[in-house]
Amino acid sequence: MPSERDQRFSLPPVEGPDLYTQLEALLHQVWEEEHAWRDEDRIDLAARLYRES
Repeated sequence: MPSERDQRFSLPPVEGPDLYTQLEALLHQVWEEEHAWRDEDRIDLAARLYRES
């Protein structure tokens, strides 16, 4: 029979995604934002080149 001390320090079961899945989701979000930033940079460059010509 487990002692009271063992029960006090036992970890609860994991209910959310594992750490690898969380990291993958975070990286995916970062890559999407970088893609959007590159698109905005291209638009800014095109507008600037248009004004200079």
